[in-house]
Amino acid sequence: MESFRMDITQAVRRLFKHPGLTLLITVTFGLGIGANAAMFSVINTLMFKPLPVRDTDRVVVLASVDRHSSSPHGMYYQDVSYYMENADAFEHLSAVMAASVDINDGQQPLRIRSEVVSSNYFVMLGIDAERGRVFLPEKGDLLDAEPVIVITHGLWLREFGGDPSAVGRTIRLNGYPVTIIGVLPQSFVGSRPLMPVEAVFPIGIATRVFQRADELLNKREAENFKPMARLKQGISPREASNQLNLIASRLAEQFPLTNKGASVTVVPENHARPDPEIGALLPKVAVVFMIIVGMVLAIACANIVTLILSQIASRQKEFAIRVTLGASRWRVARQVLVEIMILALLGGGAGILLSKWAAQLLGSIRFQTAYPMDVTPSVDWRVLVFSLCITALLGLSAGLIPAIQASRADVSEKLKESGRSVSGSRVLRRFRTFLVVSQVAVSLALLVCGWLFIESLNNSKKIPLGFRSKDVFLASINVGSQGYSQRMGKQFYSELSNRLRDLSGVESASLTEFIPLGFYKGRMSVIADGAAVSPDEAEGVGVYYNAVGSEYFKTVDTLIKIGRDFTASDNDKSQKVAIVSEAMAAKFWPNDVAVGKRFKADRNFYTVVGVAGDIKYDWIYGAARPMFYIPLDQSYTPIVNLFVRTNVDPASVSRSIHHLVASLDPELTLYDITTMADHIEYGPALLPARLGAILTTTFGVLGIVLAATGVYGVISYLVSQRVHEIGVRTALGASRGSVLRLLVGRSMISVTLGIMTGALIALALTRLVSGLLFGVGWIDPAAYAVSIGFIVTISLIASYLPAHRASKVDPMVALRSE
Repeated sequence: MESFRMDITQAVRRLFKHPGLTLLITVTFGLGIGANAAMFSVINTLMFKPLPVRDTDRVVVLASVDRHSSSPHGMYYQDVSYYMENADAFEHLSAVMAASVDINDGQQPLRIRSEVVSSNYFVMLGIDAERGRVFLPEKGDLLDAEPVIVITHGLWLREFGGDPSAVGRTIRLNGYPVTIIGVLPQSFVGSRPLMPVEAVFPIGIATRVFQRADELLNKREAENFKPMARLKQGISPREASNQLNLIASRLAEQFPLTNKGASVTVVPENHARPDPEIGALLPKVAVVFMIIVGMVLAIACANIVTLILSQIASRQKEFAIRVTLGASRWRVARQVLVEIMILALLGGGAGILLSKWAAQLLGSIRFQTAYPMDVTPSVDWRVLVFSLCITALLGLSAGLIPAIQASRADVSEKLKESGRSVSGSRVLRRFRTFLVVSQVAVSLALLVCGWLFIESLNNSKKIPLGFRSKDVFLASINVGSQGYSQRMGKQFYSELSNRLRDLSGVESASLTEFIPLGFYKGRMSVIADGAAVSPDEAEGVGVYYNAVGSEYFKTVDTLIKIGRDFTASDNDKSQKVAIVSEAMAAKFWPNDVAVGKRFKADRNFYTVVGVAGDIKYDWIYGAARPMFYIPLDQSYTPIVNLFVRTNVDPASVSRSIHHLVASLDPELTLYDITTMADHIEYGPALLPARLGAILTTTFGVLGIVLAATGVYGVISYLVSQRVHEIGVRTALGASRGSVLRLLVGRSMISVTLGIMTGALIALALTRLVSGLLFGVGWIDPAAYAVSIGFIVTISLIASYLPAHRASKVDPMVALRSE
């Protein structure tokens, strides 16, 4: 133990003796560890960090998979209720639905995120109130349930100033009076950790809070619920799925139109974030990005080994003297390992600080969705343990070869050598060359991958959407928050539409139920007269829809290819009509004219009056899916989205619209205010491409910076070891240019080998991520040309600087140097 303390003391002294090298290696450690810790913190937040509830490993999410979609999605409330009554694999099963609502405490209405849940929700989670109480089990699912709400700690502090008397206060929830009965613990985030909520209220009052709640609860096509459950002790998710699917078969017999071919999957909660469909893709994405960031770690390790080997070579005489004085070769190796592990620990500390900064930077990325996402990574104990493991692994990996090299010092030879020693053995020189080659190779692979993600993002932005994204202002409004009846709501929206079009700078305006490529989407099961569908689809095909106001197609520049647009006569007193997309017309009537055809959706029959051009409605990639439009006047909803096409600054239009809404009803407020361009750019449509471009490019640049540092360090060391040779060459008449070409040329041989190797690695890596790219081949000449050019430029600079310094050495000084 005493000798170990001496090793630490000597290591610290040596590190202070060479502050420049110590700082360089520490920073390199920090960058490699910090990059990995930052990436793991993201993955930890997405996949591993448990909900702050009791026995979180037994909390699961239920999702439905049907013949219309192979991806898991939400469930009907009626189905959830049936499972609650008949499934015995769970201690508790709760229905949960996310909803944005307005609350009013006598001031301006405030738009908040909320959850509508069954009364056993908090019992299922094992959560109690911090102040007051939560819902009483079995008392909140009845239509005469008490009008209550519980709020989160954050909302309590922000809107009520942390006033204890807030519990018991009556507020208005979408215009309906409810009583705050409790404040939830600060750790509570709801059922979606990536989408934290601010209030929770029972399903039993939903029909009073939402004007169309009857559809949400009783319509068998409304897949709005994300059920959560707590498994019984000893029951696995697979066993629960098997039991639920037996029950699902009974539902399919009762309701073949909506439930035929449907199955239920049960997954752990942390595999269903923010929903089961996306959660199923996360493991693949996580593996890809951990491989990418692991390559940065490999570059850092190679860089550190290169720098330390250069130092070890200059200390061979020191090690030989220690062995001569009685030190064992293990003791010499241990001394080097201790020095490197101290550097690793310093770098690990810097890396953790860097990961916190990187986590904040990632958390600042804009996520413009109708239901705001919070993906700010947290640096918790899992990230710390991961960082410590990476620190230890990197320290041992970087220190093993230098320690072995130090312990193998030839006593007799090293004591005879003068300061004009060569740069080490042939094996050591080859190993240093291998490290430089490896750094350049991995950097090239990362840069090529980053280029492809950037190209994918740029190509994604050029995808024809089928609607206008430029100069269109978006906002949402909810007249239901003020208790408007259907008649009042229709009058208000009619007046709002007419006056919007009269505003200065407004070319056209319309209202819609949904926004294309938004978080919320509408879908109905369609049975079409004379449709050319398969036998499995004869009882209904899931088709997306949108309810739109007059001038919608004009506002968004979506063409009506055949037939007519909606008119003022298409109201709730006239025949129900629809405009179908070209994809829907081709799906149901491929060899006939769609105009004049009829189809049934949501128990209503619609006559097709027009065929519109296809748009990207649910997903920006792939072929446009079938969809149809219905007049907003025939499908009233209290929550609508404003589409305003303008030829002036959107900010000025925003002010005008705010004033207009206030003049119509000062109690109403606009929310989710943005432009269509920003909705596309920063919303869910381009989120995967944006993240891929940001992360791979960042890590690629970081990798080449580390590689350039390694090249610079190797050339600097080789120059220092060849001062005598350079002096001889200069004394014999060699020009500075020839010395420069010699030194730079030798370093560029390693860089060239690295580029050749990196090209092969890049081919393998891009093939791996090709499924995450759009419009980009996994072999892209431009990506290789630009990346190779960048690496060659950086490497030339890194090689030239020490070589230029060496070419200026005075020959007489060099010949006298020892």
